[in-house]
Amino acid sequence: MILLLQLINHATGRVPMILNMLYLLFQRPTYCIGTTLSMMPFILKNKLFAPMTRFMASPFWYPLARLTYGAYLSHSIFMLYKGYNSEKGVWASEVDALLFFFAYLTFAFTFSLIMTLIIEIPCRRVYGEFILRIRGSLQDRVTASFRSLKSSESKTSLGSTDE
Repeated sequence: MILLLQLINHATGRVPMILNMLYLLFQRPTYCIGTTLSMMPFILKNKLFAPMTRFMASPFWYPLARLTYGAYLSHSIFMLYKGYNSEKGVWASEVDALLFFFAYLTFAFTFSLIMTLIIEIPCRRVYGEFILRIRGSLQDRVTASFRSLKSSESKTSLGSTDE
């Protein structure tokens, strides 16, 4: 533990610079790999975690996931707007940081909700109405083409007997 603290702070000078650099180089990839491996039972749908998998796959999360993704896409707009429109920055103020966090969170989720209601839901309905309904399944299109082929053949055969 002491070696780890020395590596992080590099205060004593007894730790070689190469070890400090290696630690700084590999700390994030090691953390990411460890986190990924700890989440593998969820990813692989281990039977032991089946209740948790069913809970996370619940349709309850779908609207929240869409709003969260919209907030993720839009939160930086509000942060940059505030940052570029202020004359002086705010440094090391916990109260301001907390208030700005809740303000950005509120603005981002409100903006996400409005954009979901105004843009995303109507676009999904238009796509479902005009694109998916026109395409249909491959089997439906093949059977429909055979039906039209049979009906055109029967019309031509009926038309040739009338002459």
